[in-house]
Amino acid sequence: MFNIQKKIYIFVFLFVLFLAESLSSSLSGVLILTGPPGSGKGHLASFFASNYPCGHISAGDLLREEVNKKTLIGLSIENTIRQGKPVANEVMHSLFRGKVTEEMGKHSLLIIDGFGGQSSEDVPFLRSLLEQEGLSDRTIAVFLESSDEECQKRMEGRLICNHCARVYNVNTCPPKTEILCDVCSKQLIQRPQDTVETIRNRLARYRTVMEPNYLQLTQIFPWVSFDVDHGECTEFYQKLATIIQHFPESMVQNFVKNPGK
Repeated sequence: MFNIQKKIYIFVFLFVLFLAESLSSSLSGVLILTGPPGSGKGHLASFFASNYPCGHISAGDLLREEVNKKTLIGLSIENTIRQGKPVANEVMHSLFRGKVTEEMGKHSLLIIDGFGGQSSEDVPFLRSLLEQEGLSDRTIAVFLESSDEECQKRMEGRLICNHCARVYNVNTCPPKTEILCDVCSKQLIQRPQDTVETIRNRLARYRTVMEPNYLQLTQIFPWVSFDVDHGECTEFYQKLATIIQHFPESMVQNFVKNPGK
């Protein structure tokens, strides 16, 4: 995807510095996570939302919330998702705009997970929205890169608790009891979009449609890419958790201005 190969410590360095600045500043910051379905955007965002004062907006969660409300729009979204097709722009943008405004009033750092690639209009919409909120100059895009084979393997093994929304994977993060949630003991299910045929459709669409749309972000915001197929996620999270507070602001400013170096 990019001609510059980033090692894990570069990604850790940028991510930690950005978070350290955001959490110690009265100003707000935005981190945009992008990557193919199954690359780990949701896990990474959820980790920080659970451990630091961060807001987390997941495009997928926004849609699932609407589906769970059983509204006419929600029913339409559910049918679209089952077919592996994109949700209409006007629906996604309306849901997203309201959520961004709500979250920015609560947190110093906002993590946007999985939004910006559905259509060529998404990134311009996102830029305009962040400009209106005064956040466009404090936004970084992170590209999580992973092969289709690895993404498919992760998604095929994914299970979710329909009660508390905790996510498991039978291959990499299994529940203690085979089909029960560790937290609330409710039964785990496989999402409709995690069937083999739907996974393949989603990955194919990502490569042909979404990835080119996401590339617009590199023309607007500082960015960094991270190959998630090479590196232990648990170790990665632990490193971030232990060193997040230990970098001076001057280093943050210098590195953010030169994200490709």
